[in-house]
Amino acid sequence: MVLVQSLDKTLTLKSPLIIPRSHLSHTEERQMPSIRKRNGLWQAQVRKRNTGSISKSFHRKSDATKWALQQEITLQSGSLISKQRDDHTLNCLMNRYLEEVTPHKRGKEQEGRRIKRLRNDNKLMRTFLRAARPPVFASFRDTRIHDGVRACQVRE
Repeated sequence: MVLVQSLDKTLTLKSPLIIPRSHLSHTEERQMPSIRKRNGLWQAQVRKRNTGSISKSFHRKSDATKWALQQEITLQSGSLISKQRDDHTLNCLMNRYLEEVTPHKRGKEQEGRRIKRLRNDNKLMRTFLRAARPPVFASFRDTRIHDGVRACQVRE
């Protein structure tokens, strides 16, 4: 049994009432922006499942509250553009890594060969980043083991 006090009376409810108290207890039924004081600034954060979170810092709490409510409305209407693009594949990621990160490493030749070998697996490389989950990589590993790749090349 839950007691809820209002300004003029106390209500007794038979079912529990969901009241989100922090960013840890957000529910799909009721979204609430999280506003906290951090490093002398007010940080507003809005989260939504499957969309991610957005945060921004302000000098005044009222500005943080206004911004958070505005972002919450934008999230609910679906007009907010997601930070993560849905059209990227593992192949795009590996190509970019090969071009931007690998050249600055000491073992760039060996790493380049490993990446090029990985890029030969079309099934793995066509996987979208949003769908890249452990079962995808486990399947890739199992296929390599089944195909007879040497054990020293596959770590378990």
